[in-house]
Amino acid sequence: MQRKVVRFLSTEQFESEGRNKGPIYEEGQEYDFEASFADRWLQRGVADLVKEYSDDPVIDAADPEQVAVLQQAIEDRDAREKAELAESLAQSRANLEALLG
Repeated sequence: MQRKVVRFLSTEQFESEGRNKGPIYEEGQEYDFEASFADRWLQRGVADLVKEYSDDPVIDAADPEQVAVLQQAIEDRDAREKAELAESLAQSRANLEALLG
């Protein structure tokens, strides 16, 4: 799961339990959140991103060069499949047009 550590620029309250009720995040303090929850504070401009990471040990241990090679291989495969599908669609369209006359 993607996670983010943010530092609050002002004291903020997450009113999860009703008006003026819920956790308070103190100005200058760092908090570790799931990425989507951290994004809420970052988008509001009340926090700065300190770091972003994954709590998945497999992803953390991955070699960046190996990841880049795998990513390129996946993109190449997807491009081939897209071309094959386009060709198949064109052939099906031609067959249909031939049948319809």
